[in-house]
Amino acid sequence: MRNKKHNGYNLDEEQVVFLRQLRLIKEYKKVPPDYKGMVTMSINRKKIINDKHLNGVKQALKIIDNKLVKIFGFPKLSKRKNKKIKRNTKPNFIIIRPFREIYIKDNSLTKQENHEKYLKSGIWKRKRIFILKKRGCKCENCGYKPKEKSELHLHHKTYRKWGAEHQNHLKIMCKDCHSKLHDKYTITELEDLFSAGKNPKV
Repeated sequence: MRNKKHNGYNLDEEQVVFLRQLRLIKEYKKVPPDYKGMVTMSINRKKIINDKHLNGVKQALKIIDNKLVKIFGFPKLSKRKNKKIKRNTKPNFIIIRPFREIYIKDNSLTKQENHEKYLKSGIWKRKRIFILKKRGCKCENCGYKPKEKSELHLHHKTYRKWGAEHQNHLKIMCKDCHSKLHDKYTITELEDLFSAGKNPKV
């Protein structure tokens, strides 16, 4: 019996960038050539073609880190119907939600430099927009509602999952509240404390 064909899925720009970043990390060397080829095909074509292709990309991510499979948000490929496809039919897209995206550290940079680079990234900006829309544009510490959203910061309550945070790891704070907090601890000091298993009050 012939394998049933699938429509496949187009990848958006964020997903393509995500796969490109994977190829830059050391763990990618462990991925077998066949699976690397599947990842490269996904980047070049900006598309997942069929089950075999989908499985190859999944396996590549699993070899690096199992968590990456959930973060990427793989779809189940729908089987193609016998009906003719209409010309104006829109392609199916995978939607990446902000908190499924992961920011990968640049090992050539210091912790502080990595943090500053992350805060300028599209991934962080999407997470910030999502949290402000969901919780409202006010400081969760003192209740202050500024006229400009730029006056509000997102504060890390923990750095244990830095770059792949959950929503409850972040807190909306005004500039004043955030500044007072970081007068006590620097970014590097907080990260070191959390890495050592300590939980300072933040």
